[in-house]
Amino acid sequence: MTNLKGLIGTQIKAIRKAKGLSQQDVADRVAENTGQMGFSKSRISEIETGKQNTTLETLETLEMIIKALGVKPVEFFDFKKIIEEDRENEIMDKSLLLDCHYSMLKERELDEVKYVVKTTKELFKTMDGKKKKN
Repeated sequence: MTNLKGLIGTQIKAIRKAKGLSQQDVADRVAENTGQMGFSKSRISEIETGKQNTTLETLETLEMIIKALGVKPVEFFDFKKIIEEDRENEIMDKSLLLDCHYSMLKERELDEVKYVVKTTKELFKTMDGKKKKN
């Protein structure tokens, strides 16, 4: 899964859940707004999990989903909430998770980043020491 595809899927899921919508609700809204019969819950699920490609060919589909979620495009593409909130359990792709943390660190001061790196190294030393004992 590409990072953008993962972020888009995670964003759709986060907004949908925050608004108390089911995947079927979103699919129904897309169908209502566009007259596209057959837009299904499974298609929403595939987009959320990154199985459905959201390329330029399906950009229109993404626009329909954004409208169905009732948010503006600028709100939809603001991934800070995903990055800031504790969504490690929802983000299953290692590369995506690393990119999210990179984005967080990129906005911090150099001394804060150095502190995080130093702390992380110490944590890894502790974890590696425990592994060797076992």
